[in-house]
Amino acid sequence: MPLSFKNDFSHLTGAGVRIGIIDSGYAPGKRQIRITKGINFSQNGTGTANSTDFSDHIGHGTACAGIIYKKVPAAEIFPVKIFENELVSDVERLNRALEWCIENRLQVVNLSLGTTQSENQKQIEKICREAIRQQVVIVAAAANNGQASFPAAFPEVLGVTAGQLRGKYDYYFNKSRDIQFIARGDRQRLDWIHGTQIFLGGTSFAAPHVTAIIALILEKFPGIVITELMDLLTRYSVPDEPPLVDGTQFYSIPGQLQFNTRPDVKLSEVHQQNNISWIKRALIYPYNKEMHALIRYRDLLAFEISHVVDVVGKGAIGKDSGEFIGAKPSGIIVQKKIEDCLQDVDTIVLGYLDELSRIKRRDILKEMLELALRHEKNVYSLTPVTSENYPEVVDQFKQKNLHLDSPVISYRDYKNITQAFDWRESSQIPIVGIFGTSPQQGKFTTQLALRRELQKLDYKVGQLGTEHQSALFGFDFTFPNGYDGAQNVRIPMDLHVPLLQSAMVGIEKSQPHIIIVGGQSGIIPYSFAEKSPCYTLSSLILIFGTVPDAYILVVNSIDEFDYIQENINVLKGLGKGEVILLVFSDKKKVEVNRLGRGYVVHQPLTQEEIVATKNRLEDRFNIPATEIVSAEGRQLLVKTVEDYFAEE
Repeated sequence: MPLSFKNDFSHLTGAGVRIGIIDSGYAPGKRQIRITKGINFSQNGTGTANSTDFSDHIGHGTACAGIIYKKVPAAEIFPVKIFENELVSDVERLNRALEWCIENRLQVVNLSLGTTQSENQKQIEKICREAIRQQVVIVAAAANNGQASFPAAFPEVLGVTAGQLRGKYDYYFNKSRDIQFIARGDRQRLDWIHGTQIFLGGTSFAAPHVTAIIALILEKFPGIVITELMDLLTRYSVPDEPPLVDGTQFYSIPGQLQFNTRPDVKLSEVHQQNNISWIKRALIYPYNKEMHALIRYRDLLAFEISHVVDVVGKGAIGKDSGEFIGAKPSGIIVQKKIEDCLQDVDTIVLGYLDELSRIKRRDILKEMLELALRHEKNVYSLTPVTSENYPEVVDQFKQKNLHLDSPVISYRDYKNITQAFDWRESSQIPIVGIFGTSPQQGKFTTQLALRRELQKLDYKVGQLGTEHQSALFGFDFTFPNGYDGAQNVRIPMDLHVPLLQSAMVGIEKSQPHIIIVGGQSGIIPYSFAEKSPCYTLSSLILIFGTVPDAYILVVNSIDEFDYIQENINVLKGLGKGEVILLVFSDKKKVEVNRLGRGYVVHQPLTQEEIVATKNRLEDRFNIPATEIVSAEGRQLLVKTVEDYFAEE
């Protein structure tokens, strides 16, 4: 067994050790990092230092400095800037930066960068040999994609790749390998520019962990030579090789692809269909399932709901709209006549009316649009209203300067978004995906609950929704591929994934701390013998288009364990994340048989049933489980997400 690094080194601070960080510079933040001296090689093409202004405009160098500081807060840090506004430089700058580190007698140098181009190998290796001769230790990140990268692969350099380790001083070392180290490279909280923090992972952020470990050894054993350092690194390594993680950051010198995108463009500028700032005071009709969230989470809306109207026969009329759905009283009583409620509203929000039209054998949507025109009210309809299906009505709204909108994705939207945001520019902001085993089980409610709880903790939340009412909650992007989605998403299915990938980059441009995405329907069908198991395609498309880092799976009380496990396996197999939480509704689905036909009805769970369901799920799957109606359930929801992405 190795000796305990923690026991031998945790009292040390790196005092007296001089560390160079060749990167994008350093931006001061909340941490009082001891910056001794720095230099800037980033702007002059000859590689000659032209400034001592080493301010970080990107964040990458600041992140590396923050990782090192956590282990060696008293070390002397020397930022050596070779990146200016993008993480691209050249060999001349890198060599000059390394020479400066040698000349200034730095003891260990962190390089969270490299090149996979072999023609640059000899130039870099020469200066690395000189560094080792001068007893300067160079730590370099390897390529995340497994390609040979330099200088990490040089024998004179300590190469680092990314693995799953959580102990503060844990690392794996095998000096016989080309890349000797495995250090923590999964998602971790990092310092960034403007005093902010961000979650990222990859070999870029594994290397600084090793740099700090070496600094502690140099403090404890001043004057040791490289061969002695290797022996100590072997002695304190964890015994078993940890699993590797998929890297997310690797910067090549030179040859990084350049994209012709506008860095300042916003998603709202290229996709304006969901701009609903014109809604100030609204009436909603009918009071169907999709409208319940508008009442339950009306505090997340940018407009006021003053009236709720429903059809006769559902039992809602005359009741408080909040209490009717098991939420807190809203003070808004459900009415039965729209005409009585139009006086003090500017907008009618229309839910799905196709079933009501079928029952009454009339086009209820058209009737509602004509009613709005007579009373000069704006309309937001979850069902598409375009010049194709209602040309005369659309023209009348234009003539009266009234707003008429619905969540629709056209080919023009696809073209504008994919041209503005290149999917390869993803900054890897943490993404949590909310998916379910079936329709009608609370996935959208879970999304809104998580958003609300995260915002209470001052997190900036980005959100991509597939529910047609997502835009009403101010989601960054609505991709309405759920209920009768072919009407709303009017592009070929093979374009769905690239559109989603570009839209995610557009959301990342607003620099949220975390992004929430939510699927429709189920993930896999209960049976492939069904007439059409393709209802799950909308969720599968969302998985491929957004690639969440972690999943919350919403399940039903009647789901069989094997079926839940199959859903967990599919999420993990198709994506790259783990299922970190199981959520179940406070209502159970009960199968009943009436007159020879099977039905599923919803009944409230008792408190005893809620506890029993939670225990059964956790015991079977070893994953936390909760309902989210109670305050305790919502706290577990947000804590699970926060803990998963946060550093131990």
